[in-house]
Amino acid sequence: MSTLALDLSGRVLAEHRLSLDAHDATVDEVVDRLARLVRHTIADLQDQAITPVGLTVGVAGLIDRVNDVLTHGPNLEWRDVPIGQMLRDRLDEEIPIAIDNEGNLAAIAEASPGDGDRQDILVIFGEIGVGGGIVAGGQLLRGRQGYAGEIGHITVQPGGRACGCGRQGCWETVCGLGALLDLAADPDDLVRNPALALEERLAELNRRADRGDARTVEALAAVGRWVGVGAAVLTNVLNPAAIVLSGYFAFVGHHMRPAIHAELQAGVLAPDAGGTKVELSRLGFGAAVRGGALSALEVVFNDPTCVRPRPTEGAVSS
Repeated sequence: MSTLALDLSGRVLAEHRLSLDAHDATVDEVVDRLARLVRHTIADLQDQAITPVGLTVGVAGLIDRVNDVLTHGPNLEWRDVPIGQMLRDRLDEEIPIAIDNEGNLAAIAEASPGDGDRQDILVIFGEIGVGGGIVAGGQLLRGRQGYAGEIGHITVQPGGRACGCGRQGCWETVCGLGALLDLAADPDDLVRNPALALEERLAELNRRADRGDARTVEALAAVGRWVGVGAAVLTNVLNPAAIVLSGYFAFVGHHMRPAIHAELQAGVLAPDAGGTKVELSRLGFGAAVRGGALSALEVVFNDPTCVRPRPTEGAVSS
């Protein structure tokens, strides 16, 4: 769990992180801790004489953005959670709050303004589950009711492993973080210890792969092949300029890339995979939280008059 505050130039003004296994906590506990992080972040801004213009919260799952409700979070096993209102009830600040899907927010962060190759991209955000965001012509595609991007639940293995959504053989069951850890390590292995920061656990997997550990290398290749299978399906539909591997994929994706490329070449009808490149995010797990901060700033870009100018030093008001 993390918070990030940006100014209009994209400069980081405040940042806080907290290690939390949301699967072992209640909804109230999670929102309580989030509210605490938000209060610390707002206090940092106040120390700099800065007033926040908004807050966007990224959550994994289906989001009703009109009512700020998480309608279904399969991996958290949450349904119809009014996260927006719960957070408002815990914060004393009068700050506009919006809720969005973390895959969409990651895509907003990855679509760098002015970069032509990042105006048509598919972002694959991997954590326990797999989410995504689609950017076409520089615009995020949300779909009719805002549910576009749930790519982790396309079926790639009919009759396969049970998914948190209640179906079988979803893409995230074979390429989510759980699938990689099941292949790479025994249950008592330190890389499966949720008490350790995820970045540390992924760094250990990289060290093992770099040393040539056979089990780790094969696990990364096997998951990479599944990533490539799903990516090929999506490339045939969308033909993006780039597939950006974000979340946990950004940390270990360099070991998966050969397998991903092989599946893309084999599975995409267009020659040379339709020109689609596979790139690793430079933002990693920070993509979604940065996208949230950028999304909150949109109100200023859309209407600069919504922010009152700071009084000039020495000015006299009547």
